[in-house]
Amino acid sequence: MRSSLQSRPTRRHCRVRGLIAAIVAVGIPGCSTVLGIDANRSVVSETLDAGAWDCLGAPSEALDPSRQVELTLLVMDALQSSTAAGAIDGGSDLDTVSGVWLPGVAVQGCALRDLNCESGSTSVVTTNSAGAATFSLTQDFAGYFEMRRSDLVPATLYPGNLLVGQPVASFPAYDISPAGLRDLASTITPEAIGLDPAGNVGHAIVTVYDCLDHQAPLVSVTYSTSAPSTVPYYFADGLPSSTATMTDSYGLAGAVNLPIGSMTVTAALPSSKTPVGMTAFLVRPGALTFAWIRARTH
Repeated sequence: MRSSLQSRPTRRHCRVRGLIAAIVAVGIPGCSTVLGIDANRSVVSETLDAGAWDCLGAPSEALDPSRQVELTLLVMDALQSSTAAGAIDGGSDLDTVSGVWLPGVAVQGCALRDLNCESGSTSVVTTNSAGAATFSLTQDFAGYFEMRRSDLVPATLYPGNLLVGQPVASFPAYDISPAGLRDLASTITPEAIGLDPAGNVGHAIVTVYDCLDHQAPLVSVTYSTSAPSTVPYYFADGLPSSTATMTDSYGLAGAVNLPIGSMTVTAALPSSKTPVGMTAFLVRPGALTFAWIRARTH
């Protein structure tokens, strides 16, 4: 695992980052800000930061199971704007400065092999008024987090490994209403999406982070399995697109109506065929999985 960042240039643009960069406000009357970006805000130019992939191929460092990490998830409304440190001083896009917080979300950390979180690795923590749920984890924790609130789509976050030498961390997390997820899907497919907890499909959104923990443009992702109803997409110029072939500056890809069960997503730089990383997770019926491919942890 990588223990330190490369030097980070200050990004003079202002990136307003939600879970999803932008979307046409389909079916959400009165919204001027939807899914993370003001309607009149121009999209960040899709150029690579200096040193964006310098960590690829560096030797991994062992995570120490005897060390503790205090990890706080900040759970936000995916249909509203949020701002990351990268928009202000070129810092990490994992550091959230502001967002529309979701209180009352039950969050539990689970071991990767505990597929149904039946014997959760942590106690259930309910987010406070600031959307925060804090956990004390061992440094080698590489599990996932279930997020549940009755009016939201059941969601799971797979952030991947923690970092060596980082005793305190804060991660952004998102959830969305069933209506909001249907609106998102309607921009890429006319077909209904499956939200039945007893159904045979689920949905996923993958965020790719580079070596500076910036959301990474110009990356392609591949899914290990699909169904006839599966529709993969990227964000292109901040909007969902089923015809785009790589990420834009928000580093986001996704797919609706994925078959339930084990899924592996791999990321690469199409220009050079260089592998960036991968993530493995479980697609759950009628639920939404958020997964990260974070170069610093590969």
